[in-house]
Amino acid sequence: SNNVFNTKVFSTLFILTIVLSFFIRFDNLGHSNFYGDETKVLYLDKTIPATEFFFNQRKGPMQFAVTSLTEKLTASYSELYLRVPYAIAGFLSVITFYFFVKQILKILYKNSFNSPINLSINYISLIATILFSFSGFNVAFSRTIQYQTFLTFFGILGLYLFFKKRYLLSGIMYGLAFLSHYDAIFFTTPLLYLFLNNLLNYDIKNFFNEDLKIFK
Repeated sequence: SNNVFNTKVFSTLFILTIVLSFFIRFDNLGHSNFYGDETKVLYLDKTIPATEFFFNQRKGPMQFAVTSLTEKLTASYSELYLRVPYAIAGFLSVITFYFFVKQILKILYKNSFNSPINLSINYISLIATILFSFSGFNVAFSRTIQYQTFLTFFGILGLYLFFKKRYLLSGIMYGLAFLSHYDAIFFTTPLLYLFLNNLLNYDIKNFFNEDLKIFK
C-alpha cells in the first residue's frame, strides 16, 4: 500500500540521516592538533593540585571533568580520544532533538501515536533534525573539546523529559546542563513557563507520579 511505501521511505531517510550525522562527527576526529580554546580545558600542569585547577575555572566543570576522566582512562592526551565524548554528546543530541520535536508536534496535533497524521509528524521532525544536525556550528562543536555539546544535549533532553512528564529526571538533566555552562539559563525560559503551568493544573501530591513509576 501507499502508506507502507511512505513508511519505508521515511525509515530509509531517517536511517540515512542518523548514519550521516554519526559520520560527520566521528570521521577523522583526531585530524588536527588542539587549538587555543581546547588547550584551556586540559589539565596539563600536574604541579597544580587538581582541585585548584577545577575551582579556578570560570566555566562549568562538565568539560573539565569529562576531559580529565578521558585522559586518565586512555592515559594519553590524544586528540582523537579526548574529542570522542564530545562527539558522542553531539550525536546523542541529534537523536534527542528528533524525539523532542516529535513530542511537541504530537501535543500540538493532539493525535495518538497511530493516527493517520503521524507520518507527517515524523517527516516534519526529521526535516527539523536534518537542519539541526548538519548546522555548521553544531557539527563543529561536536568535533571539539568544548562545553557546547553537553549543554545542548542535556538542555534538549531536559525539555523532552519534561514534556514526557518525567519531572524529576528532567530536573537532573537541567542540573547537568548548568554544570556544563550557565547558558543553560536559556533552556529554562520555556521550562519555567511549562513548570508553572503544570503546577497550577496538577495535584501537587501526584506531580512526580510519572517519575516514581520507574522505581516501582
